Amino acid sequence: RPSEPRPSEPHPSEPHPSAPHPSESHPSAPHPSEPRPSEPRPSESRPSESRPSEPRPSGSGISSPVDKDRVIWLHPGEPVFERFRAMVSEHLQDQARRGAVFVDPITEKPYLFHLALVSVLRRADHELPDLAREETLDCRLVGIKQFEGAEITQCPVEHLLLLKGGHGLPPEAQRLAMVAEKLKEQAIAYAGESVARALASQRRQALLATLPQRQEFIRRGFAYQEAELAAARVKQAEKARTSLSASGTPKAINSEPRQSEPHPSEPRQSEPRPSGSGATTLAAKALNDIKDQQKSLAQRRAMALASLHREPDLIAPGNITFLAHALVVPSTDAEDVKRHDAEVEKIAMDLARAFEEAAGATVKDVHTPELARDAGLSDNPGFDLLSIRGMAGGSLPNGRGSEKAIEVKGRAGTGDVEVSANEWARAANLRDGYWLYVVYDCATPAPRLVRVRDPFGSLLAKAKGSVLIGAVQVAQAAEEQI
Repeated sequence: RPSEPRPSEPHPSEPHPSAPHPSESHPSAPHPSEPRPSEPRPSESRPSESRPSEPRPSGSGISSPVDKDRVIWLHPGEPVFERFRAMVSEHLQDQARRGAVFVDPITEKPYLFHLALVSVLRRADHELPDLAREETLDCRLVGIKQFEGAEITQCPVEHLLLLKGGHGLPPEAQRLAMVAEKLKEQAIAYAGESVARALASQRRQALLATLPQRQEFIRRGFAYQEAELAAARVKQAEKARTSLSASGTPKAINSEPRQSEPHPSEPRQSEPRPSGSGATTLAAKALNDIKDQQKSLAQRRAMALASLHREPDLIAPGNITFLAHALVVPSTDAEDVKRHDAEVEKIAMDLARAFEEAAGATVKDVHTPELARDAGLSDNPGFDLLSIRGMAGGSLPNGRGSEKAIEVKGRAGTGDVEVSANEWARAANLRDGYWLYVVYDCATPAPRLVRVRDPFGSLLAKAKGSVLIGAVQVAQAAEEQI
């Protein structure tokens, strides 16, 4: 046993036979090749010597890593994230279900906003072991916008981020508030029929579309296992025959006693391999195990293929849970529209900057006079971002590398974008060095970036001054859509 001392060797706590006696020379310094009794064995290591020192956790059990690249991304399903989510839900779920009033600067009439949790299930089939338990396949947060009457649509959850908290109930929204409880039943029916059922159908179609590939994968996997078992059966059968032959003519046993044979109570270094009838028994047992596996292989393959065929039929909408409700009213303050536009532009700016930095560029925000002066530009340069690639030894006279002047436009959904007279003039001067980045669907989980090089030559050459550009025109002139 590796953890116990060998019989022929001294215990690590005893002096080595070749080590000098303590009364001889160098009493406190044994030979370098010999381990000291108090030192760990060569196979062991001290944590303080083999691992770099790390900051100790604080009293709360959480410490910030020195290297910011080692920060853990908290996401749904991650234990810390789920714990925070449960805490927030526990403290705020009653208030969320009671509802609140928000202000939407771009709506013309009040509406109800519902936040719902929609799931897709795979029902259980007890006849198939792989499908014997019900399983949640998908779970999503969805937003539902409901106007008075029958008008109801799905909208992104992120829509709430662009709304402003309201105070009080305006007169034009009082009637909607009175019938909100009845309208909620319509919203539940809509979430079940139009949202959950659609998600289940998408999941079912995805399984059916990949069914042939998954069937082939299962067949190939079992064929490979079948070939392995066949080869193992041949090998074990040969071993069994060899052992049987050997058991009929036993070898002579050496009658001489072994030197330094350990006492029966002491552990042996290694057990002798079984021979004769013992080896024959082991080989026969291994051969029978392989035969049993071969017999069950066909049944397991049939069950696996049956599960693949059956699974799409078990996909169904799951429970629908409403988490929060809100009454959204139009704005009567012009500043709300400006704030809303600023939020959309910020989302667009962040996405454009992230795209350039991912490509290795150094990006400077110059959309305000202060930021433009800090970058060495005039107060109104006519664009929002300055992207510089190849800082050292660049191609420009200033040695800063290639530069891109980027004007960023954002829209909550889709729509026209406006290019000011100053931006028009700058685009005409810089031409290929000027880019128009338009980010659509900023109020959704997946904003869409469209990039246009030389917008003056592509879109603006026919006009002068402030120009409105449609989404179709931008898409036709775009380099790519991201």
